[in-house]
Amino acid sequence: MKLKEIELGTFLSLIEKEFEKTEGIYSEMEKYVLLNAGKRLRPSLMFLVCKGINPETELSLLMPAALSIESIHNYSLIHDDLPCMDDDDIRRGKPSAHIKFGEANAVLLGDRLLSSALKYSASVKYESVRKVLADAALKMLDGQYVDVNKNSLISENDYLSMYDNKTGALIYASVVSGYLIASEDFRGEAFPEIESLATSFGRAFQLYDDLSDHDEASMYKFGEETVKKYFDNYSKKALDISEKLGLYEVNTYINKIFNSKM
Repeated sequence: MKLKEIELGTFLSLIEKEFEKTEGIYSEMEKYVLLNAGKRLRPSLMFLVCKGINPETELSLLMPAALSIESIHNYSLIHDDLPCMDDDDIRRGKPSAHIKFGEANAVLLGDRLLSSALKYSASVKYESVRKVLADAALKMLDGQYVDVNKNSLISENDYLSMYDNKTGALIYASVVSGYLIASEDFRGEAFPEIESLATSFGRAFQLYDDLSDHDEASMYKFGEETVKKYFDNYSKKALDISEKLGLYEVNTYINKIFNSKM
């Protein structure tokens, strides 16, 4: 099946069906987390970029990468919620994994999802995409480390760099993987702008969270006007690039994300 033959909603339902197939001793826990999975922002971006660049792309080329990125994302959320990290009891309106299943099981479940991501990425056709996915998982952890160990002296640029890793790494991987799969592992003239689109949207997405949460542990500590200035800049850049590249469904999706969060 080619991407031009399906819409985003259908693609996301196929992701859901794949996760429903999980079996074994972790099955109940995996389904609790993976089938309660929010917007599926990252596979959505991957699909829309891939379809926009080359609608003739076969769905089978995209699915393993999409399943991998979503597994990495959900593992990170499980570990984020742990008492030793953010200590959050609620995730997506339900008890977090460590509240539902116990702290030790939540740690194991996160490890399980990361291992599943490796399994999915092994089926990705292009080595460059496998590398992008692996790099994203590592960079995300770099960002998490800085977040856990940051101090009051951290600068605005330090925050943006942290966001590029903590939040932006998986978004970058989603956008760039979609492009590479669509272009059959070819980095064409559009590649630098694809990278800029990915980085700009990743920053804007995290900055809007800061604006929404009023969290003094984030860039909000520099003041609402400062954060809004950065958000306006990066969101506009992401929208401008997606329009310039003719990725109109990506452009619409980004607008929808920010409108839904406002």
